[in-house]
Amino acid sequence: MTVYPASFAALPRLTEIARSWAPADRMMILSLCGSIVAGARQPHGAGDVRTIHAAEIEELLRLTNETMRAAIDEDSFTYMLQAVHAFEDVPVWDEMLEKLVHGEYELENCPGCGVHLFVAIGADGYFATSGDYAIEDDPPKGELAPAVLSDLDQVARRMYDTAQILGQENLATRLLYLFGDATCPDCRTTFQVADQVIKQYS
Repeated sequence: MTVYPASFAALPRLTEIARSWAPADRMMILSLCGSIVAGARQPHGAGDVRTIHAAEIEELLRLTNETMRAAIDEDSFTYMLQAVHAFEDVPVWDEMLEKLVHGEYELENCPGCGVHLFVAIGADGYFATSGDYAIEDDPPKGELAPAVLSDLDQVARRMYDTAQILGQENLATRLLYLFGDATCPDCRTTFQVADQVIKQYS
């Protein structure tokens, strides 16, 4: 999402609106605010927006955590978890976590052979492929192995624990695959999916 000075100027009013709505009704506006705040790293000419709007960001974080504890579906929960990362200034996952909703991460290069890869994490299964599996019949696939809990870094473990504690077991499983290892079907190189996502989008 491209941001402008007016985007940040809208945060006080958007925060006020979000505060006045019930948790089930505020998810879209919180997701929008998360996207705006995540854009603070872009060139925008609005100054140090995290300092200028610190009060709003703190309140938006509180509201998002509150909303995550409401009875919301997995996709909505994922967007709220991404918004939390935006308000807490966690790079990459403040914008890229939502790709779990679509069940796929597209990687420009395999670290071994450089081939373009799709990593499926979700309804289509758990695998890596250099073919467009949406239109090709059974392209070659490489294995996707979930991470071991003890190997998760602090950010990943917190995501996993939050999903588990709040009853989002399926998302917790998908997170293990996101932070797990994929095998390229072309060169058989094994790599950590999340590492490649971070490298590509940092």
